[in-house]
Amino acid sequence: MQERSWKQFLKKPGWLHRPTRSDLLLMIASLFISAVIWAYIASRSGFSLKFSNIPVIVDTTDTKAAGYSLSVMSPASGDVRINAELFGNRTEIGGLSKNDLEAYVDFDYGVTDSIGYQTLPIRLRRKNGTVLKNATLSASSLEVKMDKIQSMELEVKEVFAPDITGGTESVSEIVIDKDNIEAEPKTVTVTGPSEELKQLEHVRVRLMDKEQIYQKKTYYGCSDFDLVGKDGTAVSMNNLKVQTQFNVTVPVYYLRKLPATLSFTNVPKNFDTNWLLGLLRLNTNRSYTLPQVVNDTLEIGEDNLEIQLKAKTAENKKKLEQRDTCDFGPVSLYDLNIQEMKNGGKRPNIRAQLDLTDDLENVSKFNEVYVTVADGVDDTILDAVSFNIYNSDIQIINKRSGYDYSIAEGITTITICGAADEISQIQQSDIKAYANLYTATDSEQSTFTHALTLTLPENLNRIWVGEAATVTITAHQVSATATHT
Repeated sequence: MQERSWKQFLKKPGWLHRPTRSDLLLMIASLFISAVIWAYIASRSGFSLKFSNIPVIVDTTDTKAAGYSLSVMSPASGDVRINAELFGNRTEIGGLSKNDLEAYVDFDYGVTDSIGYQTLPIRLRRKNGTVLKNATLSASSLEVKMDKIQSMELEVKEVFAPDITGGTESVSEIVIDKDNIEAEPKTVTVTGPSEELKQLEHVRVRLMDKEQIYQKKTYYGCSDFDLVGKDGTAVSMNNLKVQTQFNVTVPVYYLRKLPATLSFTNVPKNFDTNWLLGLLRLNTNRSYTLPQVVNDTLEIGEDNLEIQLKAKTAENKKKLEQRDTCDFGPVSLYDLNIQEMKNGGKRPNIRAQLDLTDDLENVSKFNEVYVTVADGVDDTILDAVSFNIYNSDIQIINKRSGYDYSIAEGITTITICGAADEISQIQQSDIKAYANLYTATDSEQSTFTHALTLTLPENLNRIWVGEAATVTITAHQVSATATHT
């Protein structure tokens, strides 16, 4: 084989000859076509972006659900988060970031007008509103609790003012009338989900001021209150709207304890009532003494019955403070006949009601008592004597003119009770009896019964008539004109 010289190796092959102009144009066209084909293939091939922890918007505004007057109770926007994978060509989605996207509940698809739980689809969209359909979501739907917003009237039934207290006075005790604290308005309008409204029972207003008051006072613009459920507990107002303020009026009442005593009727002139009170007892659940006046001062003992009176107004408070005692009765001395007790029989036991005529209220448990003579009082202390008076000795005074009157013949028995030492001094001649017709309402009838008026000795002030005495009177008309004479 012949050796080839190195010059032969350096000889240019035919295909490395200088390209012609047509060769250059063909090469450029080939490169362009290749680039176009590559771009087309790249745009049509699978491209995806993954996003995590996207908050789900839960909002019914301008949706079909809003047209049904439905509102979302739960979950709230942002409570639920999802992951998403977005598919498409690089040109369309390649530049998207998480901040460009929104996940939302579609309240226009599959929603009904019923309240309660509904399962609705979750969608993905750009923030400009364009829905992205080529996406795979980690959760495709969400269970949403729906309710309708309604309104109802709710009554104010409780008003608390825990730090409002009654002031201190020397005569009366001032007490907050907690049962009668009132708030205006008495009803409020509550707007919210129908299911929550069904659980409400009333409104409880809370006055948070702290003050001592001496009379009724109104506090304006109170804004603390609770909506109370049927179970008696406060209900959350997160989903409820109540726009109101209250004016709270706090009333007071006045209390005063007073010693119980007795008042009497048919009392002789100059009679020593204070002496008699010392011998009597008030019986209820036990026996109580009665207060007595000593040196012009009412002395109240530990064994005296006390009655607590209540005044609700400032005017009645003045009446309460003007009182020194609380009276039972009046008891007629005619009923306090000790004749039977003297003879070894039972002691008087007279029922007496509490005498309240000036709009004061008795808040004690005692509305009536029984009046009796104290144990240990016998006929050496109290005594009784009876006298027989001839009816012919009884004078008729203040006769009606035009009439003549006569008392039926017979004897009328008079019983005098009192201190034993004074009873022993009485003579029958000391007793004067009259039939006083001035107050008679039946003096024009032919026959009527009338009570006697008795005059007792003026020097004796601890005796009384133990029983009312009456006589039968006959009237005879003697003139057509009748007046008292």
